Amino acid sequence: LRLINKLSHPTPNLVPKIMKTYIHLRMYSHPTYNPAKNQHEHSYYVGHEPGGLSPRLGLLVIDPTITTFLQLREHIEETEGDGGRIRKRTLFFQEFLFFMERCSNPYGYGKEDLKNYRIGVLRVGDVAETKNGGDGEAVTNAKDIKLIREDVETESIFEVVGDVLGTDFVLIPSCQLHPETGRLFDADEEEKK
Repeated sequence: LRLINKLSHPTPNLVPKIMKTYIHLRMYSHPTYNPAKNQHEHSYYVGHEPGGLSPRLGLLVIDPTITTFLQLREHIEETEGDGGRIRKRTLFFQEFLFFMERCSNPYGYGKEDLKNYRIGVLRVGDVAETKNGGDGEAVTNAKDIKLIREDVETESIFEVVGDVLGTDFVLIPSCQLHPETGRLFDADEEEKK
């Protein structure tokens, strides 16, 4: 009887806890090559030309144990407005749509494909120290971005990525992916890693 009572009324220790976690959002596109400019620059925006890995631009609160990548897309793209009666685009997603329209299209994708994106994950490196001993920015390399396969977007983020602590989520316009391999970087570049 005690065993049945324990199973029908779980103790607070057996009830799973919701694990809310902050995740950071970034954007990436291949840097635009312009031989007339100094190509030693590598930044999110160089003049009016977007390119490279952005700094952290967005912040979401999710539970990675139950949130799927499809649900993450919904959180990125939409928010409730007018007391929950309407759904509207988030400011971050509006900026990302503008970014997708302006970024380079190195593989010549058609206009209908320019509004699609993929999600990648980037493990943020150790924090660098500045010359005066203070904290600097996290050391990252865009080549370390791992694309999330589309066939696993229905699984929870934790099942696919594991611990999200120290992981940024990168939105990548589909026009940045090689049309045949689906990779972010060419095979020649992958071999150099």
